[in-house]
Amino acid sequence: PQRTNKKLNMSRLGLRPVLFTRRKGIERYNDVRRLVRYRLVLLQRMHTSGDQNEKKALYPPLAAAVSRLKKTKKEGIIPSEYRLSLGILVVSSSVIFLGASAVVPMLPMLVGVGDGGRGTTVGLALAAPPLARLIVNSGLGWISDKIGRVPVIVLGDALAAGATMATGGASSASALVPARLAYGAGGAAMVVGTNAWLTDITALPKLLPNRGLILGSVAAINNSIWALGPAIGGTLTSVLANPTIALGGLGSCMLACSFATGFGVKEAPLSEMTQKKDDFVLSRFIKSQSQRGILVANAAIAINYATLMAIVPLRCTELGLDDPALIAQLYGVMAFVGIISGPFSGYFCDMYGRLVVMIPGLSLCAGATVFMALAPDVSSFCIAALLRSAGEGFAAPVIFTATSDAAPTRHRGIALAMARNAGDLAYFVSAPFLGFLADFSGSAAIPLMAASSLTGFSSYFVYSQLICSPRK
Repeated sequence: PQRTNKKLNMSRLGLRPVLFTRRKGIERYNDVRRLVRYRLVLLQRMHTSGDQNEKKALYPPLAAAVSRLKKTKKEGIIPSEYRLSLGILVVSSSVIFLGASAVVPMLPMLVGVGDGGRGTTVGLALAAPPLARLIVNSGLGWISDKIGRVPVIVLGDALAAGATMATGGASSASALVPARLAYGAGGAAMVVGTNAWLTDITALPKLLPNRGLILGSVAAINNSIWALGPAIGGTLTSVLANPTIALGGLGSCMLACSFATGFGVKEAPLSEMTQKKDDFVLSRFIKSQSQRGILVANAAIAINYATLMAIVPLRCTELGLDDPALIAQLYGVMAFVGIISGPFSGYFCDMYGRLVVMIPGLSLCAGATVFMALAPDVSSFCIAALLRSAGEGFAAPVIFTATSDAAPTRHRGIALAMARNAGDLAYFVSAPFLGFLADFSGSAAIPLMAASSLTGFSSYFVYSQLICSPRK
């Protein structure tokens, strides 16, 4: 400027005003600084030197800065190289969650063929998948840390597909229970591998600022599909008039997802995990303050799932809402609220931290469950149920994100499997316990109050353990 007596403003440098965001601000600011520096050097040397070769040498770094700025401007939240893999895994996990819950209304028809519709067989078939997950979760997490995520996911999808088809062909307890055990093991392999893959991918610098939004959206889709599963399963059974055909179709979809995962999913980078050999020590894992809070948070949200599946229909019947179609519509609206809440939950936890969203979400679950127990009529109960779904929709994705944050780099698979084990154990114990409490007390309001108390205590415990957020 001193040589030319002209001011160098933004338009002279060829730059346009940049809208900065909190997540992208630092990266964009550095790019603009680099671009300004190169153009200032170029202008200065053009006035002081007439060497054409020197001028040409200045253009490559300038072009690189411009291309990077344009790429940052056009690229979305998820880089293009991971979009196909993420889409395949979201569809695959949704089919697995659908197969887990859609079979619930089909079981009485299946066991009615050979066992007279005995409730014991249905209860064993419902308890088999979580029991299998409890047994194999940790081992599958360890295997995924050793050989990678994609082989575990492919094996899980294939095993779940075979187990679903076997469930459709079962006509007795001796055939049905082993099929459901195999489905639990296959679903566990698929979910453990997918969760570890998502954690690996969102740990990359490009995706880490949006980890909450990505994981929150995935968790919201999966949880909503799982909640809608019984209504979808009942609809398929009524339309096809045969649960064997519906389960065969679900099994075919799982098998297709297995092939798509094997050929279309890009393996997560494992270089950071293999640089050092560090054995997983359970006692050290449990002693970690953040891990204790994560385990309790996963158990708390699993208790809410058990309440949703086991007690909410009983409470609807007590209040006079005994039409299965209306109950299915209520579940559908609750699932829709969860789908809407998930991305907002992830966005807010990326901006303001995990605890800021997690603790209010769990507290809303606890408070709304109390109102569900005390509701005098159906309308009040439905409003409380929707509020509870909103709290669950905000809390569940953030718990998944915080679990990913706290997982050790070289033991992500087994750490995520341990958190899932805590949730499966809580669901496996709380579902029959809450049902027994409803039978013993003669009212579904009592187990709702018990679930609310457990959720409120868990919320306080998680807050006390995670005051120093693992996000940092």
